Amino acid sequence: MNENKAKIPMDNKIIHSYFCTTIEKGLKILNCFRKDRMMLSLKEISQELGIDRTSAYRYVNTLVQLGYIWKDPLTKQLRLGPMALTLSNTIASSSDMMQTIKPLLDETLETYTGSIDCGILEGHIIHRVYQKAHKEILIKNVPHIETALHCSALGKITLAFLPESRMLAIVNHLDFVKKTKYSITDKKRLLEDLEISRKKGYAINNQEYIMGAISIAAPIVNSGTNIAFGATSLGFTSIEHAKTEIERDYAGVVCGLAKKISRLIPMN
Repeated sequence: MNENKAKIPMDNKIIHSYFCTTIEKGLKILNCFRKDRMMLSLKEISQELGIDRTSAYRYVNTLVQLGYIWKDPLTKQLRLGPMALTLSNTIASSSDMMQTIKPLLDETLETYTGSIDCGILEGHIIHRVYQKAHKEILIKNVPHIETALHCSALGKITLAFLPESRMLAIVNHLDFVKKTKYSITDKKRLLEDLEISRKKGYAINNQEYIMGAISIAAPIVNSGTNIAFGATSLGFTSIEHAKTEIERDYAGVVCGLAKKISRLIPMN
C-alpha cells in the first residue's frame, strides 16, 4: 500500500476526481420538474441543461427505463415516474411535517379501530406520507403513490377542494382504472361525486378501491384559501361497518382531524 497516497488530504481537487458527472446529469434532469411545470419535452430538458438532444435522450431514456421518469407514449411528454415519487415519499415520511402530525394520527388510530391514511397532493398524484392499521384490524395495504384519484377517498376529497381549473386538469389526466365493480369509470359521474363531497365536506370510498373496504376522508387545506393540498382518511371493513354508519359516526371525526392537521402544517 502507498502510505503517502493514503495520507493525502481530501481537498477539492481530489474530491473532484471522484465526482460522477453522469449521476450529476441525471439528478439535474429530475430537478427540471417543478410544481409549475410537471410535464416537459426532451427539447426543454436539453435546453435547460445545455446539452445536445442526443445526450439528453440517452440520460432521459435511462431514467425512463429505471422508472424515475414516465414518458407519454402518444405525446412523448415527460414527467416524474413512480421511482422518483417513491423516493420523494420516503423523504416526506421522515420530514418535520411527518414528525409533527404523526402523534396526532397515532392517537386517533388508537381511539377508532380501523385504518388511517394521510396524503399530500403533488401534481396529479397523492403521496401517502402516513398509513397504518389498528393493531386489531388487518386491511390490505395500498400504494404509497396514489394515481387512481377517482376511486380513493383521499383523492376524491382533495380534488373536490381544488380550484375548478386545476381539478379539471387532473380529472382530464386520469385513466379511470376500474379497481372494483364499484369504481367510478367516467368523468361525468366523478364530477357529480366531487360536487356532493364538496358540499358535505368529506368523501366516501364505498368499496371503490378495494372490495370490502370503506373509507371516509376530509381535506387538509390552506386556512387562508380553503384550497386542499392533501387529505386524511379513516378506513373500515364493510363486514363490520355500513356506509351510513360510517358517515354518521366518523364524518365529524375525520373532518376534525383534517382541521387539526391543516393548522399544524400550514401551506402558503
